Amino acid sequence: MRYSFRSLARPLAVLSIALMAPGAASAQPAVMTFIPIACATGPGGANSVTSPYTEAGFTLSAPQPATWCASSPNYAGPGMFINHIFATASLTKSGGGTFSIDGISLAHLFAGTFGAQDFTFIGNLYGDGTISQTFTIPAQSGPDVFTPYVFDAGWTNLTSVTFAPQEFYQFTNVVLDATATTVPEPASMALLGTGLIGVFGAVHRRRRNESA
Repeated sequence: MRYSFRSLARPLAVLSIALMAPGAASAQPAVMTFIPIACATGPGGANSVTSPYTEAGFTLSAPQPATWCASSPNYAGPGMFINHIFATASLTKSGGGTFSIDGISLAHLFAGTFGAQDFTFIGNLYGDGTISQTFTIPAQSGPDVFTPYVFDAGWTNLTSVTFAPQEFYQFTNVVLDATATTVPEPASMALLGTGLIGVFGAVHRRRRNESA
């Protein structure tokens, strides 16, 4: 005897509701704000940072990195800056592995001091190849502020991101692994298997009882 989908609708619906419970959690993007170290001593001057610096599961390596959490309008802070002229910084996933980068906020080092500045980022792709993108910070004559910039869709499957040598800039809100998708946890997968076994077991028993 054949059974239609209707006969399975209720048990499958119950199973679906169970799988939508907190068992199948969605991975959240990591954001490097540098606030934990920038504001450790409160608003004020610059704080030297030991390189490499690690936050939110990612590592920043650069010569003479520093932060500040200043309340003066001359500084966009809190954020990170590289206290070295034309230094190169690099970003990797702590412990290794590939990642994606979605966005970053950039600012001049001081308000009213610089004209427009171009900032180029180079991504090293897993396997082979690179990708690059340049953001331009407009000239500012008033209070210094961070401007958010978004990377193109191709900035995934990266092994590292290099900040091309630049002069006098600061950055924050580095958004990483923003493309992570919902992956069922092992407990959810076990629940799925158990639920399907129960559904089809019920159908088998019904068939056997009706044929008896």
